[in-house]
Amino acid sequence: GKQFDRRELQTDGSQLAKEGLYDDFLDVWNDLGLSTVALSIYHHGMPENREIFHPRTGEYFDLPRLLETIHTKEYNTRLSCVMLDGYMDRVEKVAELIKFAKNNGVFQLTLRRADRPKEPLDKKVARYVDEHRLSDERFREISDWVAEQGNFCYDLPHNASVF
Repeated sequence: GKQFDRRELQTDGSQLAKEGLYDDFLDVWNDLGLSTVALSIYHHGMPENREIFHPRTGEYFDLPRLLETIHTKEYNTRLSCVMLDGYMDRVEKVAELIKFAKNNGVFQLTLRRADRPKEPLDKKVARYVDEHRLSDERFREISDWVAEQGNFCYDLPHNASVF
């Protein structure tokens, strides 16, 4: 049979950020062929990610520190950013994210618009997505700019382009 061409872990990073908890797993996964750790974000800033991921507790980890930890385990990193109005919603903010990624040794970046199923199970989340989804015009503006400025690598199955 055909082998997988990429072995990647997609995560919000919260468990990996806990000191020492997954260090041994990262070593074993590396030995088993995992090559990339993709971290889900909504912004490169800690306050913005805290608002989305942990609004009740107000906790969010130090993203640059986690990236450094992952790099010491010899993994490639990808920031997988879901763009929302009020967070990652303009070309200027994307340019800041790209600068952050480069400054922190991030190997790849994906940007995609928040979406939801037509028949969502969680109405509250669906309403939030509807209220914060980027307009078609704003999404096209960002996508065109990234395509022009970035180095396209490949598309993922869930409609995210890797740069």
